Amino acid sequence: MQTIQNPNHPQYWIYVKERALYRRTLTKTKSELPHIKPSLIYEVWVCDIMGIIMSNARVTGLIQCPEMFALYMQTLSDELGLPEIITNSEYDLANFASEARDQARSDLYG
Repeated sequence: MQTIQNPNHPQYWIYVKERALYRRTLTKTKSELPHIKPSLIYEVWVCDIMGIIMSNARVTGLIQCPEMFALYMQTLSDELGLPEIITNSEYDLANFASEARDQARSDLYG
């Protein structure tokens, strides 16, 4: 991603707006992550985290800025140590969580 520092550049104010949106979304997400309920099933926990990440990106509109959204996902992946949120879609993670939950239920209850 290229940074634009000249205010006379035609894309400068768009860049400033998108960068502020990125920071606002990242701050909102980081404030909500400590409130996630811990899960004994790893896939469910990752799915819950992805739900918060995507929900905040949709609410703030960051998902409509592809470059900033990619930076947002990469930053959170690095900080949380969860490469799954980049390599898998939200729907794939939900399917993995559902399968893991079903497997745990069948292991416990037969």
